[in-house]
Amino acid sequence: MTIPDDRSDVTISTSPSPGKVKRLVSTWDLLKAPLFRAIWLGALFSNIGGLMHETAAVWTMAGLVDSPLWVSLLQTCMSLPLFFLGLPAGALGDLVSPRRVLVVSESFLGFVAISLGVVAALGLINAPLLLTATLLLGIGTAFSLPAWQALLPELVKREEVPSAVALNGLSVNLARAIGPAAGGLLLASTGPTVCFVLNGLSYITIAWVLLRSKRQTASRDPSGEHFWPALLAGKRYVWHAPLLRLVMLRMVGFVLPATGAVALFPLLVRREWELNALGFGALMTAYGLGAVLAATWLPRLRSRFSIRAILALACLLYAVFGFTLVFGPGGWVMLPAMPLGGAGWILTISTLNAAAQATAAAWVRSRALSFNLLCFQGALAIGALLWGSLAVSIGVKATLLCSVIVLLAVTLLVQGGDLEPVKELNLDPASNQPDQNGGVSDDDSDKRALVSVEYNIDASKRQEFLSAVGDLGIARLRTGATHWEIVEEIGQPGRFQERFTVSSWAEHLQQHKRMTQTDEAKERIVDAFHIGIEPPVVRHWIQH
Repeated sequence: MTIPDDRSDVTISTSPSPGKVKRLVSTWDLLKAPLFRAIWLGALFSNIGGLMHETAAVWTMAGLVDSPLWVSLLQTCMSLPLFFLGLPAGALGDLVSPRRVLVVSESFLGFVAISLGVVAALGLINAPLLLTATLLLGIGTAFSLPAWQALLPELVKREEVPSAVALNGLSVNLARAIGPAAGGLLLASTGPTVCFVLNGLSYITIAWVLLRSKRQTASRDPSGEHFWPALLAGKRYVWHAPLLRLVMLRMVGFVLPATGAVALFPLLVRREWELNALGFGALMTAYGLGAVLAATWLPRLRSRFSIRAILALACLLYAVFGFTLVFGPGGWVMLPAMPLGGAGWILTISTLNAAAQATAAAWVRSRALSFNLLCFQGALAIGALLWGSLAVSIGVKATLLCSVIVLLAVTLLVQGGDLEPVKELNLDPASNQPDQNGGVSDDDSDKRALVSVEYNIDASKRQEFLSAVGDLGIARLRTGATHWEIVEEIGQPGRFQERFTVSSWAEHLQQHKRMTQTDEAKERIVDAFHIGIEPPVVRHWIQH
């Protein structure tokens, strides 16, 4: 798939900033723009092609080998590159023109998929070759996914972004309903060759449309970060973003056990239910339709229920689906149960992806979301390997039962984590963003900087102040500080000094730009504890 976005539930009414009159943007009006329409149609074609390819690949592998491990390794080979390359690819998506990255990555993906189709047409395909091609496709996808996330604001105006995201979600959901059925039909009539070639052509189409695009890439800040510092800044942001870490924990907790059904389902259909490729495609289409229906109902669920309740419902649906695979009669009669799995999967992934989006500030969004993607793809890769290996020892159905039990147990264990606070975050840039150099010379701008803030507070409010300034300290660390501390003067109750270190003066100037309105609100809360007419004294030092 080329544009991976499950946020089809985005409200179309939007406003650029609080306090301004809302401007209603029609979703379908965006398709009147030739460039966006061409890319959207190409993405739809590519999403369908990707699911056709996936259907053909797993079905072909199930026919080439007897071991469940080889079939599950397909998922591992697709996900493992994103696990290892997702972070540098995310940094690249924040620093380099995403259009350029996409032209190269989509061309590479097209070449690999078409080459695999040629090999299949010549009758030379085998299990190691199919795994190698899947690994190469995973490498190309690892670079294309963050670039797609960064490209969207360059294609449309700011007020049109929600509409563009909604159309992206529509493309993905249409593909879920069409791709597996088309893949199964083509598999039954022509074999895997046509599925592989059509997928490759869809990638080439996207690259061609982007290459011929007349619109200029948005200009980038020439004083921006370099690659490795940017990567470290992304890591620091995630480490000091508790809500984002909770999202990633919930993602691993669901995907790791749920992958058992995803990885082993083709073997279940082919070996134990003895269905053909058409039957496999039909079952996968029913699974996709469940995802479409769940995505349609998700906005109403979000308006009525908490995130915790939605995730519990999703887990229950997927568990019922898993138990049905184990204890059900199998065959075509399983069609009504398949939508439960698709609905449970998409409710979980969409809800957690939306929460991750809500915790990622604009300056680090591609990198932060790459960490979330790393957790998702890592859980897919490890889960497929784990459940595939176990199935070799105890069988497919016994392994599926174990995966469902683990899913329910993990869900109960992580229920204590509350993601509701993500709804209160305001990640718009802070209003106080000084861009002056402060008299520091260019020679000194790369030297380590130390910032101190002095507070005089009412000693009776000491504990409340320490709690508030501790929250502010997390924000300092998240936006660039490498060390933070709060000290109290001996013999002077209520006299505090906040100190934090930044790797360079230039980085500290970037830190001001990274502050969000939520961070700024924390700063105001801390400043309110200060006693006196003058504000807290702020001092800056350069380490020589």
